[in-house]
Amino acid sequence: MTLNELQECMNVYITMWKTQIQGESHRDSVMKLWQDRGFLKFERDLLIKAFYEYEDTAEKPYVAPRPKQIMDAYKTVKARYENKANRRIITPEEESYQMYLEEMKKPPQKRNEWLIRRLLPSCEIFTNPEAFKKKYGKYREEFEKY
Repeated sequence: MTLNELQECMNVYITMWKTQIQGESHRDSVMKLWQDRGFLKFERDLLIKAFYEYEDTAEKPYVAPRPKQIMDAYKTVKARYENKANRRIITPEEESYQMYLEEMKKPPQKRNEWLIRRLLPSCEIFTNPEAFKKKYGKYREEFEKY
């Protein structure tokens, strides 16, 4: 993050907790504190989301957060963001294939043959790379991150 972006974050901070910062000298000291605590390593958008996260989860959201509280909220927001970014895509065909495997584990007399017949086309798409490419436009390894 640049100093200008940190200044934008400070403006959001002041807007949310306006009664907590009085005057330019106090504002500059808070900016210096944030720089010393390593806030320049943070991402601007996630830091702003961390302010809202703090406001939503704090016992006293009307009291301005301390740097440690902001850092904790930032870690929470960043972990949530990274989890969404790295989440594996599960296609309906994969779910159908898992249901098919569960059904096939049962003894033959207890299997639901109607369900197995309904799941076979999805199983074909999931297990055959060419069928998967035909439906989704690229192979499963390219479609999913991992």
